[in-house]
Amino acid sequence: MHSIKSKLLLYLLLLGILAALISGGVQVYQFQQHVLNKIKDELTQVMTHLPSALDPAVILNGVNPDFSENENFKKTMKFLRSTAKTMKLTYLYTLVPNEKGEFVFSLDANDNFPWDEFANLDPSDPNAQGTVYQEIPKKALDIWEKGEITVLDEFYTDHWGTFLSAFHPVKDANGQKIYLLGADIQVDDFLARIFEAWLGFFVALIISILISTLLAFSISTQLSRPIIQLKDVALRLAEKDFNVDIPLPKEKNELYQLSLAYQTMAREIQNYTTHLEELVEERTQKLKKANQELKLRQEEMERDLRLAQRIQHNILPSEKNYPQRNEIEFGSVYQSLAAVGGDFFDIIRRGKNQYGLLIADVSGHGVQAALITTMAKVSFNANSGYNVPPGEICTKVNHDLIQLLGGEPTHFVTAYFGSIDLETGEFSYTNAGHHPAVLIREYGKEILRLGNPSPFLGMFPNTTFSSESLHLKPGDTIILFTDGIIEAMNPNKELYDEERLIAFLSKNAQLDSKNLVEGLLEDVKQFCNGQPPNDDRAVLLMRFLGEHRMVVETRNLPREESTLLKEKFQEAISLVKDKHFHRALPIFEEIYSVMPTNPKVVNNYAVVLCKLKEFKKAYEILQKALHENSDNTELLSTLNYVKERL
Repeated sequence: MHSIKSKLLLYLLLLGILAALISGGVQVYQFQQHVLNKIKDELTQVMTHLPSALDPAVILNGVNPDFSENENFKKTMKFLRSTAKTMKLTYLYTLVPNEKGEFVFSLDANDNFPWDEFANLDPSDPNAQGTVYQEIPKKALDIWEKGEITVLDEFYTDHWGTFLSAFHPVKDANGQKIYLLGADIQVDDFLARIFEAWLGFFVALIISILISTLLAFSISTQLSRPIIQLKDVALRLAEKDFNVDIPLPKEKNELYQLSLAYQTMAREIQNYTTHLEELVEERTQKLKKANQELKLRQEEMERDLRLAQRIQHNILPSEKNYPQRNEIEFGSVYQSLAAVGGDFFDIIRRGKNQYGLLIADVSGHGVQAALITTMAKVSFNANSGYNVPPGEICTKVNHDLIQLLGGEPTHFVTAYFGSIDLETGEFSYTNAGHHPAVLIREYGKEILRLGNPSPFLGMFPNTTFSSESLHLKPGDTIILFTDGIIEAMNPNKELYDEERLIAFLSKNAQLDSKNLVEGLLEDVKQFCNGQPPNDDRAVLLMRFLGEHRMVVETRNLPREESTLLKEKFQEAISLVKDKHFHRALPIFEEIYSVMPTNPKVVNNYAVVLCKLKEFKKAYEILQKALHENSDNTELLSTLNYVKERL
């Protein structure tokens, strides 16, 4: 019985030890997996939220070592290092792909990274900016292709240690991957603790087996109680109860060390989890506050933009405020890329019968460009005096813009300024770095380009601009436009270009001014076929209808007058048509002495006097004739012309 009892006790002891071995091993493994999953979850949270706090421009520029002195770069590095330290990350870095498919370091948050062990890196540079990550794990490349946040399931081991790695291929607003965010956390201590736990567990079991062969009941009792307690602790830890009280055996043996290890591990995890939750909560509140501030700022900016848009719209000439003259007519269209644009045009009155035509394109877009357009408009208006040549006007505007803009190479203006004299039909112009104007002769008989470009405005000091001129005929049309017209692009990357512009104008030259410019803009939109504009678009058109002139009556005098006077009148009219005003003057004086109140005679006599600059005498005879013919429109029109010259 004794031997059978002994065997039975031994068998029961072995079964108990085997059961404890299995139970304890399972609990340790579950605890190990729980902690590992916790680390993965924390890595995933960091990789998910961190990119929203980073400026992509700083990261992309970080590949350039010269950029390390940039204040934003320094702030970003400080933030990354603080994050890595807070999250207990070993490495926190960003990689930017280059055209060769390699990944280049732009930021690295670890000051102690052993760069000198990389043969191709500069050990004097703690960030190793612009260097290629030669030993990038293949799985990191697979994650980049996949485009999703991933924590590797396998540990990554090299001669620096064993790490758990996570990668986040960060995308821009268009869904394009722009850089790879990577984080490594060293798990050597974690693995060592797990190993120590297993080792302590097995050592305790082996010792228990040896001792239990001598003292079965005593040893089995002593072994079972702490193992059961540790099992309960492991279960509670698996349920994320890190406040569990882990009792320590009285004897400081292996079970005591194992219990102490559990206790220390549980406390560290509790502290780490609590701090992480507090940090996440703090970051969340800061992000909410920042989002609210950004929303308020955005609403304020949108209000300012709407106001600027209304102001810019109101300072551009439109159909309701074009000059109302019988000699010319205007048409214009304007389409800005943003709420406010950098293209503008203007019609400037330079005298009673002179008008300036201006179109300009400011470098850039948006509010900054719109502000420069306002400065340029004011300068052109201030310098467009009567009879001042366009070249001299552009020279003065260039000086003003250099004073205002400081000669910055990123700020300049291309402009085309022309001036029409309604008395002579002379059109003078200057091209300051702009596209040449298009001249349509007599509703489409001929199409010419006017003006070779000179330098830009606002860039080159002491530049002198010259003027050119030509004579316009009735029906001639001047068209000014910005590069948003000819550089409009369709989905096939084809430009609208000048050839299409000339073809459209040739085909539609007979249209009135309004329909011609609106039809041109519509033709550009149809060509683009849904492709969004890449620049502002502006067109200004002026059609010359004829010189400012008084009515010259060519019909014969009334029948009751003598045949001799009729013949002299016809002779004088012919001389006027041939511009022989001095020869026509004595004939009209003779006829006027006979018929001083005849509207036809007086009107034509006044025309000749005006051509000879005798405006005072013309005024006198017109005033006398109007006493008898107060409602004669021809006499009134000629009198108004004379008054403008006195």
